[in-house]
Amino acid sequence: MSRGARWFGFALALAIGAPSAKADDARAPAATEARKEAARKFQEATRAFDVGDYHRAGEAYEAAYQLAPHEDPLWNAARAWHLTGELARAANLYARYLRVAPADARERAKAAAALSQLATKLARIEVQLGAGVDNARVDSSALDGPAAYVVPGTHIVRGRTAQGELEVPKSVRAGEAVSVVLAVPTAAPGDSAARRAPAAQETANASAPRPSEPPRSRADGWSPLVVVVEGSVTLALAGFVTWSGLETMSTLRRFEGTPSREALESGRSEQLRTNILLGATAGAALLTGVTALWLTDWGPARDVNVAADLGPGSGNLSMRGAF
Repeated sequence: MSRGARWFGFALALAIGAPSAKADDARAPAATEARKEAARKFQEATRAFDVGDYHRAGEAYEAAYQLAPHEDPLWNAARAWHLTGELARAANLYARYLRVAPADARERAKAAAALSQLATKLARIEVQLGAGVDNARVDSSALDGPAAYVVPGTHIVRGRTAQGELEVPKSVRAGEAVSVVLAVPTAAPGDSAARRAPAAQETANASAPRPSEPPRSRADGWSPLVVVVEGSVTLALAGFVTWSGLETMSTLRRFEGTPSREALESGRSEQLRTNILLGATAGAALLTGVTALWLTDWGPARDVNVAADLGPGSGNLSMRGAF
């Protein structure tokens, strides 16, 4: 059927659908204006189609159909979008045409063939609505009919319920037909209590006082008394080093005043003793530091003070410790 013949069929439908003189006076002017606007849109679309502006033609044909539903604008719109390459939009319009056109419509076979050819390049998502679900949509487009043709990929099937929006993601491949059920989820009788129990337990755990960290056992480290003993030994050795060094210096001065072999041997012996005591003191000091820093358990709330004094005197060494 040529576009002129289809325009004749559409114009005839507009004329047949004109309100009679007995029609409601309030509705008649609006209906008449809608039919006039539909005729203008149809003619605008036809002019755009004739010059190859298929995008504009498709939009105008769809507008004409919305103003005055008839199968001719649907067929023309589907053809226009098919020619622009918007295959999913064209397929959905072909499907709608097949639903609304009469069984003996001349373009029915062509529409069915075109839809069959596009179905191999697209995917078909059938949407089933459960109780309490309406306003079905695929992505952002309202569902027209029981199914929607979409390009291959991932799409979001949406529906509206009294509790809010339902969203079901669905990935489809070319030539695939899938079904998606939108239904309000129902909970088993014990589910609500089961969901509340963990929440209540979590609240109780959050409000309950947290137990304090138990004090560390002495088994975790050495007693501070070890540091006191090691420190005392270190200071005692330091005292012996001081005494030995002073005695060595005294022997040296005596040797310088009155050189003798006995004084020389005594000085060398005292010097060796002083060096040995000096090395022992350094080792004891190092051991005391390592013990105090890394090996001693000082306890979580205990202050340890270790003090040792080496005071001048006639060979007396005084030491004290507190912890």
